[in-house]
Amino acid sequence: MLGATIAATFNTLQTILVVRKSSLGGLCFLDYLVLQEGAGFSRLISIVTLRGKIGVAARLWSVARLIAIVLVPILNITVMSKSSNTNAERTSLYIVIGITNGSRQH
Repeated sequence: MLGATIAATFNTLQTILVVRKSSLGGLCFLDYLVLQEGAGFSRLISIVTLRGKIGVAARLWSVARLIAIVLVPILNITVMSKSSNTNAERTSLYIVIGITNGSRQH
């Protein structure tokens, strides 16, 4: 669900940048392609790292997309580990409380 939200955000951002009316005009073609969902991880890495006539804006959009791509699994792992740690901590807390209460009753 988080991945779909991020993809929709980039799609909306791409649309806004294409149709904007300012002195800068619309979006450069390479910037447009960088914001496409079809631009994979390896293509984005190559845009960031290759030397040549690739503009700063395309590199920055590539970095933003790379962060978004990497962020989704990291957040999923973090959320899942926090929820499993919370349950483990609660279980160990109950065990400690149970042992403490049980030892006081003797």
